[in-house]
Amino acid sequence: MYAADGEFGRARGLIIDVRDQHVTHLLVDKGQLWRRRRIAVPVESVTTFGDGIQLDLTRAQVRDLPRIPPDGEA
Repeated sequence: MYAADGEFGRARGLIIDVRDQHVTHLLVDKGQLWRRRRIAVPVESVTTFGDGIQLDLTRAQVRDLPRIPPDGEA
């Protein structure tokens, strides 16, 4: 996954609104095993799919988005 100013992380999942069955967010993992964080990126921020997912946000803007506990953590 690429922010507007460089590579950011890896897409690992989706959040889907069950009422209207639309994707609302991409779940992105950033960091290594012990310092990994999962961030919910609004799907509206995706500009293209191709050799990776391109966002219209900078890395700093993505870091400021809501974090989601990684699988197995609560």
